[in-house]
Amino acid sequence: MNKLALRTANRILQNLRVTAKSTNPPAARSPKASFASRLFGYDVFISFALGGPPRGSQSYASDLARRLRDADLSVFFSEDEAPPGEPLSDTLRRALLRSKLLVVIVNRGTLEAPNWVRTEVETFRSSCPGRPVIPVCLDGSFRDQPLSDSAQTWLHHEGNIWLDEQADVATRGLATDAVVTRLLTAPRRLRANTLWRALVRAIGLGLAALTAVATWQAIVATRERDRATALRDQALSRQLAAQSTASQVRDPVRALLLAVQSQAIVPTTASDGALLGAIASLPLASLQQHTAAFQALALRPDGNALLLSDVRGAVLQGELGKPGLDTVVPPVAGLNLYGTVHALAFAPDGQTWARAGSSREITVHTGASKQVIPDGDKIGESTPMFVLGLAFSPDGAALVSASTSGSLRLHELANGSSRLLYTSALDLASVAFSPDGRWVAAGGDRGLLQAVAVAPGTSAPRLEASLSGTVTALAFDAAGQRLFAASRAGRIEVFDTRDGRRIAEQDVPEQGAMETMAVTPDGRFIATGHGNGAVQLWAWREGGAEWPRQLLVRHAGPVRGLAFAADGRTLVSAGADGRLFVTLPVDRGRWQRLAGASLPQDPPRPIVPEEVRSPDGRWIAWSGTVASKASPFDIDLSSLSSSKVPRLTVLRGTDRQAVADGVELPGDPGERIDAGPVFAADSSQLAVQVGHRLLFWDLPAAEPLDAALALPPGTRLVGLAPDGTGWLVGPDGTSSKPGEHFIFDTDRGAWVREACTLAGRALTIEEWRRYVGSERPYAPACNPGS
Repeated sequence: MNKLALRTANRILQNLRVTAKSTNPPAARSPKASFASRLFGYDVFISFALGGPPRGSQSYASDLARRLRDADLSVFFSEDEAPPGEPLSDTLRRALLRSKLLVVIVNRGTLEAPNWVRTEVETFRSSCPGRPVIPVCLDGSFRDQPLSDSAQTWLHHEGNIWLDEQADVATRGLATDAVVTRLLTAPRRLRANTLWRALVRAIGLGLAALTAVATWQAIVATRERDRATALRDQALSRQLAAQSTASQVRDPVRALLLAVQSQAIVPTTASDGALLGAIASLPLASLQQHTAAFQALALRPDGNALLLSDVRGAVLQGELGKPGLDTVVPPVAGLNLYGTVHALAFAPDGQTWARAGSSREITVHTGASKQVIPDGDKIGESTPMFVLGLAFSPDGAALVSASTSGSLRLHELANGSSRLLYTSALDLASVAFSPDGRWVAAGGDRGLLQAVAVAPGTSAPRLEASLSGTVTALAFDAAGQRLFAASRAGRIEVFDTRDGRRIAEQDVPEQGAMETMAVTPDGRFIATGHGNGAVQLWAWREGGAEWPRQLLVRHAGPVRGLAFAADGRTLVSAGADGRLFVTLPVDRGRWQRLAGASLPQDPPRPIVPEEVRSPDGRWIAWSGTVASKASPFDIDLSSLSSSKVPRLTVLRGTDRQAVADGVELPGDPGERIDAGPVFAADSSQLAVQVGHRLLFWDLPAAEPLDAALALPPGTRLVGLAPDGTGWLVGPDGTSSKPGEHFIFDTDRGAWVREACTLAGRALTIEEWRRYVGSERPYAPACNPGS
């Protein structure tokens, strides 16, 4: 009793404090249902009479509702009272019908005049007959039998459990623990708040699951998007690489830019091949594009300046290493039938130069002055004659000309006189002065090659020529010991100038008409220009052996002029495509000399299959195949040259499974792998030597690069550079002289820089839209201004 009294006193004090804070109690508000009640209904509906004793039980109902809510029950009670006989309000009716338990607070006054309470009880019983109704009697009035019997008609309390509250506590508006405890045992189903929390947890778990699924789907979608983007980038990179390769001859600058852009979008085997192929096919220090086709080329003896003529009759002047050409002779106005300049020549002093063509006259320029020399051909003939060859004497005092009239004339510049040295029924097309000035060589149609003495009392050697076609180019070495002749039929011959004996020859009809030729001053290398635009470099040898050669560059039209600079290694090439190429040193191209002392010169390795493992151990490679031994019934075709092609085998280092088994590399029939394989330092590529070039294999992609890198003449593949930064080549043992070692950088970044430097510009917006696409923002990889 003491504990019960103490709790009761505390509740009374608490009610007094609340009352003291506000003398005016808050206005009655309509009950607000919780989310649990709205969804699952109420656990308890408290029916009571408004007001205070003797009939009302509002304070008690309020305390009981609070305590039941504290016990996690969803409780509905209302302080609204409707007039007797009227229907229940919608709010009360919905709450009543959605309640699991009806608690009826009664006292004597309520039992005597039940009014609204009776209506709630009868409505609940009629609508929810299976749900319990628990009366709570506050003053023991059920012990009054007549009163109890009268309430039995609507309350039906007899035979059911009902609760008696302590009267003294109830009068103070308080509910006892005993009543609350008994009521808590009444609901037979899960409580609304419990269900709500379970629902919230389920929804939370569902949302978490949905979030996880959505997150995973977002990750998958992101991966698919990235994969689609990567595939699109790879496709675009390969497309640009293919367009770069296709443009190398037609538009080399665009080829360089597309190759760099392909590499910038995403590096692929195709982009590597296109980039390497572009810079390897263009071993140039500079290139220029002219608006008209070039016709002739001459280089000043000191190698710093050049002269060019075009098909419009213009003559242009420029300097090596500087962009742009200056017009020194304007083009012919109107239709140019006979004004084209076919021949240009510099005097040994470099100050005087001459031009000639179809105008039947030769013009000699010295500074701002000029001298016109009649060619000597008959004026007025129906067939026009053309001067196709000019050459100054070693002292610069005379000029020799070769004409399609068949005449070879020597012109004295001091007095303007001329004399006929030689005449032929065939057209003459080329001429060269011997370095000692004693004789000249003239070439013409049907393989005509004639040595003619210049000074009286001197003799010229009898040349043992066997040329065919028009002899288009003649050249001496600086020492005057060798004469080189090239014919349009594709034949090169070398003569000993002492006796005219032919000491070497080479036939290359597959390269098309040989239009022009140049020889290095030391006579070591020959450069030939062909009708298909190819510029070939030859390291000639005496006898009938095949000469080592390599394709230097290729024009998009016939080559019209070739000349070596004073250093004897820089070649200048002009073509009918209007392009002017200035090469890097022809004896090394883009290969860099190894700094410091040369490596020891070791003899070439024997050509036998030799297993090589990559630096990281992931790959094993050798030349040849791992195919099983042939059956006795197989036909051996290995002796046929057409069946001998360079083959490469690559295995995985972990399980020795073949990635490439004897795959054919690009090469001509009869070629083989002469050196290698050699792995790059990062094990991404390997290189092999086939003939006089390097071929490459991309290891991760298991496919070859569409590129070939020419070796410096007289070298072979040795291995990697000492620091692992590039391919290393050294002497091939064909020369008794100690050779040098060269390195080609394997860094793609270095390739990109070289390509951008040579291109000298960026992709235009029109080119970007055409090749890259307008959906990508304009951001060229080569940007000289940045």
